[in-house]
Amino acid sequence: LLRSIYKSGYKGGIVKSGDEDWQYNSEGSVHCIVGALRLNYTWTGEFLQPSVGSKAINMGTGKWDGVNLYWFAPAGPQNGIKNTLGEFYHSREPSSHYIYDEKDGEYISDDGRKEWKWSRHFLASKESEREWIVEGDIP
Repeated sequence: LLRSIYKSGYKGGIVKSGDEDWQYNSEGSVHCIVGALRLNYTWTGEFLQPSVGSKAINMGTGKWDGVNLYWFAPAGPQNGIKNTLGEFYHSREPSSHYIYDEKDGEYISDDGRKEWKWSRHFLASKESEREWIVEGDIP
């Protein structure tokens, strides 16, 4: 269900923030095409996780259920949970948790820090973080 709602049907696009550009395509590939680290991730409609391959880097794993957005730090096999793709692991407890308020288009953090709000074409920080400019059709 999450795949059909939050992945299928999106054609792709670019997301920009500061000195980073991320490209998303309809297969769910998410690549940092401009930035210090050229990271490759895969979006399944539920998980954002490091892509499979020899150049994959684990910077963590995201999980989305339609309301809650979680970020899990990388972990080892001894104390982590294996990702659904590849050989990487993530921590058992999230390092960040946001609740999406669809009515106001806001991601509200459970600790009151780093909250975000959708505007017409970008995701803006309610504090002083850089905004994320969205171009194209992305989930």
